[in-house]
Amino acid sequence: PAKVPDPEAKKPDDWDDDEDGEWEAPLVSNPACQKVGCGVWTPPTIANPAYKGKWKAPKIPNPAYLGPWKAKQIPNPGYFYDPSPIDSLAPMAGLAVEVWTTNPAILFDNFLVSRSTKDATDYAAKTFKLKAAAENAKEKADEASRKEKERKEMVEKGGWKEYITAMFMAAMDFFNDYPAALAGTIAAVVFPFIYILMYGGKNALSPTDEASSTSESAAPTSEEPIAETVPPSTSTAAAATTSTEASTTDAPIS
Repeated sequence: PAKVPDPEAKKPDDWDDDEDGEWEAPLVSNPACQKVGCGVWTPPTIANPAYKGKWKAPKIPNPAYLGPWKAKQIPNPGYFYDPSPIDSLAPMAGLAVEVWTTNPAILFDNFLVSRSTKDATDYAAKTFKLKAAAENAKEKADEASRKEKERKEMVEKGGWKEYITAMFMAAMDFFNDYPAALAGTIAAVVFPFIYILMYGGKNALSPTDEASSTSESAAPTSEEPIAETVPPSTSTAAAATTSTEASTTDAPIS
């Protein structure tokens, strides 16, 4: 059989045959089936060299096929070509605007109907641009007032975290309004830091230090032996010999 009672299973101590019935060990896989197999034996199968697959009837072009159907085209009796469609329009008596939006309080004004792009641009400069600039300035002022009020409320709470947060928000607002100040601050902090990292570890001597170091190295110390003095006669003879050699070497040959 494929399954046999587990030989290692034991009957529980609290098992009662009268109440629980006859105890049966749980079934496990037959270890003998792993070697030779169990159940009905079936011979192994191999690929059939003569198998050609499922038969299908061959297809040939359909001599009666006409292709996808299309409606028949006929000349349009109402078609005409208008070389100047704007001139043939009726006089305009009104203007309608239909806008689908989920934002409330949207207003439209200053509508202009014209054939001249220059007239439209000039009219927009006198109306829309001026009004848009005023509205943007008012929005910025209202936003700045709201942020200032929010920072004051945070400072009034008295916590150091709120105070630091308020100062940080004020700094961010300042740098948003003046990006050049942010760039200058970064340059003033980052460049010196990079210079210290690159050249701070080198012990560069100033000209005064170099001169002092040179004089100290040239002066004899008590630890270094002092050379013997040369007698005056020897020194004079050596100088004379050197001078004679120099004059002989530099003299032209006649």
